[in-house]
Amino acid sequence: VQYSAAGRHEQFPPMNYFRLGNDDNGQITGFYAHQNALVVFKQRGVFLIKGDPASGFYAQTLTEDVGGVSPNAVAEVPDSGLDKWGRSTGRGLLFLSETGPYILEGALENTGRPTKPVYIGQEIKDLWRKRVNRASLLGACAVINHKDREIWIQVPTDGGIGPDMGLVYHYDTKAWSVRKDWPINCFADSRDHRGYIFMGSHNTSSHPGIHVYSHGYELLRLTPKRHNRTQSRLLKSSGAQRFGSLLALGQNTILLLSLGLLVRITASFSGRCLPAIRCFLFLLTSLCDL
Repeated sequence: VQYSAAGRHEQFPPMNYFRLGNDDNGQITGFYAHQNALVVFKQRGVFLIKGDPASGFYAQTLTEDVGGVSPNAVAEVPDSGLDKWGRSTGRGLLFLSETGPYILEGALENTGRPTKPVYIGQEIKDLWRKRVNRASLLGACAVINHKDREIWIQVPTDGGIGPDMGLVYHYDTKAWSVRKDWPINCFADSRDHRGYIFMGSHNTSSHPGIHVYSHGYELLRLTPKRHNRTQSRLLKSSGAQRFGSLLALGQNTILLLSLGLLVRITASFSGRCLPAIRCFLFLLTSLCDL
């Protein structure tokens, strides 16, 4: 891991690097930054980088028994505390290993708890072993549903590459539920009090386009059956595209990465028709068709 000079993010001095673990740990598979710490995941290991430019940085090994294999399936597990939006504050970091889901406890804050990965997939252990395609977990993704106090995880199954099964972790009760035939491969949330979740589908035949999950929208498709009051709505159907990454930049902005194109979408999500998003997606679809 290389890092830049203080205040000069384009310059990388030759001595500014950390060598984390060894070749037995595999490749670096992801990062997660939170306040004063950077968590680094390898295929078989989890490491922590802390410090500051004045006193210097240091690295430590958290574990070499388990690693993270899904860079887009890392999420803070909320607890009973609330922030200014009424959202839960974090108590640990959920990540996926080849053997199942874990929570990294005690690494993000000075809570006094020992820093260690805790396995939380006992309830879905057989399902994970029999159905999850562990060779394609690089494409798994996750998002926090603050409204319903859940963490949604999308994983590929059987011989498939794209995530098509949803694993829902109910963090208050520490229980799991499963959503089958859900072809979602990227998430973004609105990061405000409304708690909208935007989902990109990789199934271009039956469920193309971007969908939004929120309390109160009329049902169009991809509705999770276990929620009667919360529904999913299709924003834009584009039959020829597979959406790659969604990233919420702020209250009214989504960054869409698809087919090598980077598009910034800014709109008010309070309206039912969402005309600005439709316009941007129409332009993107037209450009991709050229």
